[in-house]
Amino acid sequence: MISTQWISIPNGAGTQTDAYLALPPGGSGPALLLFQEIFGVNRHIRAVADQYAAAGYVVLAPDMFWAQQKRVELGYAGDDLEKAYALMNGCVQDALIADIKAYAAALRARPEVIDQRMGTLGFCMGGRMAYFAAAYANATAA
Repeated sequence: MISTQWISIPNGAGTQTDAYLALPPGGSGPALLLFQEIFGVNRHIRAVADQYAAAGYVVLAPDMFWAQQKRVELGYAGDDLEKAYALMNGCVQDALIADIKAYAAALRARPEVIDQRMGTLGFCMGGRMAYFAAAYANATAA
C-alpha cells in the first residue's frame, strides 16, 4: 500500500512550499519529480503520483504556483481554465528554475530515496518544467 501526504519543502526563494509526496509500498525507491499541469497539483496529478508510487517510485509533486496562490486545484474548463492560463502566464522563468533546483535537492535528500538518480515527468506546463529539471537540476531521465 502506498503512503501519501502533503509536506513542506524549500523553494528557490528560500521559503517553504507545499508538495504532494507519494511513497511506494516498500517505503523506498528511486526518485521521480512530477510536475503539474496548469491546473495545479489537482486530483489528476495526485493520481499520477500515486500510480508511480505503486510502481515503486518516491514521487514528489511540488506546488509550482505557490508564489501566486498556494495549492491551486483547478478544473479543465470555464473560469478554471482562464485562471489556469493567468497563473501560468504569471510565472517567471528564472524563479521556476530556482524552485526546480530546490525541489530536486529536497527530493534527493529524502531518506526514502535509494540513490541520487532522479527521473522527472510533467504534463502540459509540467513538460517544460521536466525539461528545466533535466537542463538545470541534473535529472537522470526526463
